[in-house]
Amino acid sequence: MEANQTSLEAQGIVYSVVLEILTSYIAVKNEDKLTPIKDKKRAKELRNNLHDIAEKYISNYKDSPIYKRINNINTPTNMDKLIKPFEIMKIPLTEDDKKIISNRNDFLHGNDFIEGKDLSEFFSNHFYINCKLNFLVYALLLKIVGHHGKILNMVKIYLENDKRVKDEQFYRDIGDAVS
Repeated sequence: MEANQTSLEAQGIVYSVVLEILTSYIAVKNEDKLTPIKDKKRAKELRNNLHDIAEKYISNYKDSPIYKRINNINTPTNMDKLIKPFEIMKIPLTEDDKKIISNRNDFLHGNDFIEGKDLSEFFSNHFYINCKLNFLVYALLLKIVGHHGKILNMVKIYLENDKRVKDEQFYRDIGDAVS
């Protein structure tokens, strides 16, 4: 609700923070579904084997970034932590949704990534991304509390004549109930 009351520039930041909080909440509750190698013993075996190999190539190995990466070899990527919760909650994502989710880091770090040759195009692009983030956040929130079915698609309502949303519906299905 705070994002809806703030400036255009801050909306994306607030939605991105909330998206991160919600996906982390779902990821923690479903850690077993995000871990690439489910068998902890096999994951440890892989880690040990990789450490043995890497030690042969790197001096001062335990202080190297490779040592730390191998220790986290069975940890999902940041993008997986953001996308997988939608799969777990059975919320279908479009390729555009995934692209918008990947922009979350740009918002959080203040990167200048929104394009526009003039103020009107910049505003339209920014507003489009904010509306998409709004949908993603509300889809997760509503699924967490048990809703399933269709929800309002703000980007279609506010940007109905925009070519990017011509194939979208006013209501989007957020999938079946989560068991």
